[in-house]
Amino acid sequence: MNKFLAGFYVLATIVAMEIAVPQTVSAGESVNNFIAPAVTFGDGKTSLGVNSKIGITDNFSLRPYITFSSNRTNFGTSLTYGFGSRQSTQAISPFLGLGIAAYNSNNSTKATIFYQAGLDANITENLSLFGSVNIPSNRDNSTNISLGAGLRF
Repeated sequence: MNKFLAGFYVLATIVAMEIAVPQTVSAGESVNNFIAPAVTFGDGKTSLGVNSKIGITDNFSLRPYITFSSNRTNFGTSLTYGFGSRQSTQAISPFLGLGIAAYNSNNSTKATIFYQAGLDANITENLSLFGSVNIPSNRDNSTNISLGAGLRF
């Protein structure tokens, strides 16, 4: 993977977290942000990676991710609308969004827009499970499914 692109992804995630995290939250209240190891299935392949959720407003979130497969690295982010608020005690919260993904394959980088739908399941105060489906806007890429468990903060 291009080291510049990997560095850009890390920097963008840190900047987004700095913008999103300084929120006024009462003691013991979680904003449902998370970072999670994940497994992604698609294109007949299985990939490992890291997914995250960073709240922007009460219902809007950024969801940056990076996945590694044998022949390419995928990274991107989506802007999603969650149907439960960040401070919600609701166990399962569906979300819909639109994102941009880039992938590095054979020393070239390509980008695509994708639609995203999924569910966040708050298991405990510190643990969240998630599942999402990414549907690309073009036929060059395949639909993929990501599943993971992450630490909430």
